[in-house]
Amino acid sequence: MNKKIFFVMIMIFIIPLNFGLVSAVGFSSTDTFISDSSSGTDAKTFVDRNLTFTIQSSNIMVACYDWYKECGGTTEYQICFAASQQDFDDCEAYDSWLTGMGYNYDSTPETREMDTSSEAAGCIDARYYKNCDGQGGGEGPYGVDEREYSIFSIRFFDCENGIPSWYTYDAKGYVTPDIYTYHDEISCPVNKKCSEEDDNVLVYTYDGVIPNPCRWDEWQSCSIDDDCWTDKCEQSECSTCSDSQCTSAYWNSCTNNNALCCAGDPVFGQYYCEYYETWTECTTETHTGCQQKGSYYCTYEGGDWRWRTCTYGCLGNSCKWPDIDVSPDPLIFNIDI
Repeated sequence: MNKKIFFVMIMIFIIPLNFGLVSAVGFSSTDTFISDSSSGTDAKTFVDRNLTFTIQSSNIMVACYDWYKECGGTTEYQICFAASQQDFDDCEAYDSWLTGMGYNYDSTPETREMDTSSEAAGCIDARYYKNCDGQGGGEGPYGVDEREYSIFSIRFFDCENGIPSWYTYDAKGYVTPDIYTYHDEISCPVNKKCSEEDDNVLVYTYDGVIPNPCRWDEWQSCSIDDDCWTDKCEQSECSTCSDSQCTSAYWNSCTNNNALCCAGDPVFGQYYCEYYETWTECTTETHTGCQQKGSYYCTYEGGDWRWRTCTYGCLGNSCKWPDIDVSPDPLIFNIDI
């Protein structure tokens, strides 16, 4: 009685091994698409560039594949490969499921080179057999974890709306109708940011040069507006100022219309912003005594020219007595003698 119970237990254990996928390994991959620093092992390639998958196991006698699988969907094996007729027959004796599949000869059934003649995206899946003895014994079928792949027909760079940073961008490929990233967070050169006016330029070859989408950051040197991430080159620097401000490249700052420049300047108040990028000076080199702009007068007091407030007006080059200078240097008194 004990022997019969033991025999039944052995059969219960063996039957699933013969008909189910009892174990799972993964695929390794290699490809010859390395443009834009793409990895050669990420299963992402370009049309007509090589893409090869290898089951990560040894001594495989028969392997069957589904290379058009919808990722996460049902596996439908298209074809099996064996290194010889004998290998296939021995494993068929172990699992009659193979009878309906047939096989193609391949000296390395564990390796498959994908057809990359047109764009495609999906998953490859497989099952395989080992150590089949022709007497009904063997191992398997073993499962393989599906592996996602992409075969692009178009490449481009994308700033990704500044996520995670305007200082990086992604390299992406297009497979109708979807987009896949094949190299993320590529860094812009130092002092440059990714411009959404220059990204998304489509390239239709695997090695064609994609224009770099990075422009100069704020307050970097420039020649034209298109040099700048801000689309504004003023005083040969990339300005952040609005259309209701004036730019000071020296102080890297913006001044509102009808206001004085610039905080941090020891003789603050020598430049008056009239309107967009239009300054009027009151300096030693350029001045008009008692010229009025808004509530300020161009006056000479305490050894320097600057814009000052003069409550009782201005005469000659100075505020009329007994006015007090209430510009950002309130310690200077302006007395008209």
